[in-house]
Amino acid sequence: MRRSDVKLRRAMASVLLLWVTLASGAEPEGNKAVCDYETTVKAKIGPSSGWLWPSGSSAIKTDFQKVYDDVIFGKKSPAAAAAQVVSDAQQSLKS
Repeated sequence: MRRSDVKLRRAMASVLLLWVTLASGAEPEGNKAVCDYETTVKAKIGPSSGWLWPSGSSAIKTDFQKVYDDVIFGKKSPAAAAAQVVSDAQQSLKS
C-alpha cells in the first residue's frame, strides 16, 4: 500500500469518527436533518473515499473567503460578490 493511500485512509477514518460523533448529538432538529440527508445520499452514490476533487477546486475556497470578507466589511455588495464567486469558480475549474 502506498504511503498516500495510508494517509487517505487515516484521514477518512478521522472524518467518519467526527461525523458519527456530530450526527449522534445533532441539535436542533435541523442539524439532524442534514446528517440524515447525507446518509440518504451516501446510500445512493456510495462512499466518498473514491471521489476526487476536480482540479482547481481548492482555489474556490480561497477565492470565496476573499469575496466573503469583502462583503462582511462592506467593500462589495452581496450580488456583486455572488457574481464574482461564480466567475472565479468557473475560471479555477478551467485551470
